[in-house]
Amino acid sequence: MYQNSKDLKECILQVSGELFAKQGFYGTTLRHITNSVGCNGAAVNYHFHSKNNLYIAIQTLYKTFN
Repeated sequence: MYQNSKDLKECILQVSGELFAKQGFYGTTLRHITNSVGCNGAAVNYHFHSKNNLYIAIQTLYKTFN
């Protein structure tokens, strides 16, 4: 399980980034993400407020590393 909220947030970012890369934005649902991470939808909403904001966070993270 996750040690803290930050670990969960990082896992959501990593897993959803992989899913978006494979399936695209519209092909990836919040349910896909939560099932893959092993959390519930409230966790995604708590950290990112929406699928769109999650996608923007991933894009921002990707730009930071490149």
